[in-house]
This record gives sequence, C-alpha cells and structure tokens, in this order.
Amino acid sequence: MNTAIYTRSGGYMGIGLAIPSRIVQTVVEQIRDFGTVKRAYLGIVLQPLDKELADAMGAEKQEGILVSEVMKESPAFKAGLLQGDVILQLNQKAVKNVAKFRNEISLMKPGSAVQLRILRNNKPMTLDITLGSQSEGEEISAEVLQKLGIEVDNLSAELAAKFGIPATESDCVVITRVKPGSPAAMAGLRPSFLITGVALDWNNQKRVTNLSALQEALKDLSSNQKHIILIVKHQNFQRYYTIKL
Repeated sequence: MNTAIYTRSGGYMGIGLAIPSRIVQTVVEQIRDFGTVKRAYLGIVLQPLDKELADAMGAEKQEGILVSEVMKESPAFKAGLLQGDVILQLNQKAVKNVAKFRNEISLMKPGSAVQLRILRNNKPMTLDITLGSQSEGEEISAEVLQKLGIEVDNLSAELAAKFGIPATESDCVVITRVKPGSPAAMAGLRPSFLITGVALDWNNQKRVTNLSALQEALKDLSSNQKHIILIVKHQNFQRYYTIKL
C-alpha cells in the first residue's frame, strides 16, 4: 500500500513510501475479526548484543538479541524468560536484530503461540509462549511517548558509555532519541537526559527507576490531560520539564 510519494514539483519523481503488504493484511484481518487493531504483547525490553557486550558476558558467539528487562506478570514472565537471556530464534527462524523481531511479533495476533530458542548462561533452551494482548494502559503509555516525540530505554552500561553518562548513575530511564520539532524537543529535552520521575500534578509524583515504572506512571494520565511533567536529570542537576501533549 503506497502512503506517500517524494516530490519537489508535485509530480511523481520515482520515490514512493509504502507499507509492507503483510502489515496491511494483518491490520485488515484484525479490523474484520475484532472491529479494531489488537496488538500482540510479549512483555520484554530488548537491546542489540554487540561484540563488546557479548565478550563481557562470556558469550561464545555474538548472535541473537539481549533481553534487558522482563515485565512482571507478562506472557514472557509467566513462560520463564529472564533478564539476561539471549534470544536466538523465533519459531525456528534466526533472530538477527531487535527491529525485525519486534516486527514479527507485531504481525501476530494476541493468543498466538510462539517458540523462542534462547541462550541462558551459554546453555541453549526452548520456551513456548502464548502472546497476550497489549492493555489499554500500555497502549496509552506508547501513545504518550509518541506524542512527546521521544524514545527511551533502561540505562545500561552500554548506553551510559554511548552518551557519556557517569557510571554512578543507575535506576533510571535514558532518553535515546528526540524527534526534531516534537513537544519534547521544544521543551528542551535531548538524548542522554535521564528520566527519574513523572508528575501528573504537584501532589502526585512518581519515581521512575525503569521502563516498567515509567509505563505504570503514564497509565494514570487522564484522557483530557494537556500537559505532563517529567522530572529529568542532566549533568548532576534535576529539574522539572512541563511538556504539552
């Protein structure tokens, strides 16, 4: 399905932007079956497994992707997936990067059974997982971050080194990308800033120690809320940022 064309003159210049047919088919089927699009939910946070990290972990090979967090009571949690596991295969197909893995999961329906081949302490094992359905609160959290124009991740040693963050920092979420022209960019947020809390108002402030805590805090946003207050740390100073939604 073509969604746009690149043009300077108003005419077609040979470059188009399209949505892959598999995604279109999945969306059409879900609207037909459920009347809405339901997202499959695994409940994990992933990061690439680069050579430096693989060597530090004592991995025999640099392959697969690393599970950096497992959400409590998620399908992955219930199936026994652990933080630090390396995912090698999804349904007997090699997993080469985080983006492709996420895309494969997004094309599946809630309730689908998947098989993960993982490496735990350099020992291979297989887990069978039934995908859940992303809850309304989780969808709200993702929507809020999209509106703000930021991408975030748990602060790892790799990300701390990348952004020049002191090794003493821990238990927080780092902003990894800020979309140019977004509300977050206009408010002054930048990659490498650390989110340590969320304030819905002055009497309702919640500490953010990881992605799960951020997700929980964002669930409490009301549908008509026009602003969000993020408590952000940068260069050893904390300050409040008010951002329009």
